[in-house]
Amino acid sequence: MNARKTLKAADLQGLYDRINRKLDLVGIESQPAVAARLVELVQDPDAGPVDFAKAIRTDAAICGRLLKLANSAAFAQVKEITSMDRACMLLGQERLRSMALGFYLSRSATDPEHEELSRRIWGESVLRGCIASELARQTGGAGVPEAFLVGLLLDAGVPVMSRLLKESYAKLSVPDIEPERRFQMEFESLPMTHVDVGVALCKRWKLPELLSKPLAWHHTPPPATPPATPVQRMQRIAYCVGLVGLSEGVGAEAFEHEARARLGLRKHELDEVCTRAMMEYKITIELFDSVAERSPGVSELMDMVHQRLVDAHDDELVSEAALEASCPPAASRFTLGASKVEIERVERSVGVAYLLGENGSRLAAHHFTPGAESARSISTALAITPAPGDDSHRLDEYLGSLAA
Repeated sequence: MNARKTLKAADLQGLYDRINRKLDLVGIESQPAVAARLVELVQDPDAGPVDFAKAIRTDAAICGRLLKLANSAAFAQVKEITSMDRACMLLGQERLRSMALGFYLSRSATDPEHEELSRRIWGESVLRGCIASELARQTGGAGVPEAFLVGLLLDAGVPVMSRLLKESYAKLSVPDIEPERRFQMEFESLPMTHVDVGVALCKRWKLPELLSKPLAWHHTPPPATPPATPVQRMQRIAYCVGLVGLSEGVGAEAFEHEARARLGLRKHELDEVCTRAMMEYKITIELFDSVAERSPGVSELMDMVHQRLVDAHDDELVSEAALEASCPPAASRFTLGASKVEIERVERSVGVAYLLGENGSRLAAHHFTPGAESARSISTALAITPAPGDDSHRLDEYLGSLAA
């Protein structure tokens, strides 16, 4: 079969059809009923945690993992969580949207014949998903769950490539090749690339355009013009995250440069993204431990990116100081029920309520518009049961001051 680089645009549908037939032969399932329902829910802005609980409660595997996660030290619950509805409320809307569908799709695209490769790729992919979701949060706040799925699925085609091409793909599946370089080697020497396989998987799973197009374009540099649509914004996120590898910090320099150039992030903003992504990775990887390994290079990669940011030119210091001076005082903490909550105003029209762990770490977040929330609504969003004598009244007063 000819190398991928020889194919013209008119040949691509034929290529996808051939890949789809091969996926049948190796047992990659089409969209299962539960995944189909989750795709619908991910696209429904009105879908709530209870809707996701109803969709997944028939699958013992994911229910058990979500209950285990909700009862982990990361969420510091006083009483054991035994209800799926309660677990879904605690995990929060964003995590449910991304984790539930991501779990099904990653499980569908594993490679039992090359388990070590498959677990390494999915371990890296979970990190990319966490970075992508935090980039989405930092660049406008929209599409956070979708960004996680895009980051998670960027390399979904790699384990499948090893199943389709066997020994001919072995030399390209080693961990120390930069993602961009691996794609170019596939393009020049193989009949298909992992991006082509990813496109075929998107069609097979009937994923929406907001997910499928950024996956198809994630090795294509975005144009210099600002993104005009959500899909274009998501492609920029996918392109930046797709540069990240975990072997000795492969891709760290390129990621740091492109994230600042393509997404307009300043040094301190990108550093915040990486810090939050690392925190979220520690929580999220627990759900995917059946298909993904906890990559030992994660901390080293994040340290490398952080150090590059620290060593970058400090021409932003003056503007950062002006920004801090214009912001409200440091985040305030309140007790709601048996939980600690931290309220922070990140922009004039955006506030965030964080559920805190025993050590003060931020476990879950709820974004809100000042003036549109109360202590009761924030308690509901963070799955907290208010209690007599807590700080609900004081929190209401504080929220009123943010809206003033």
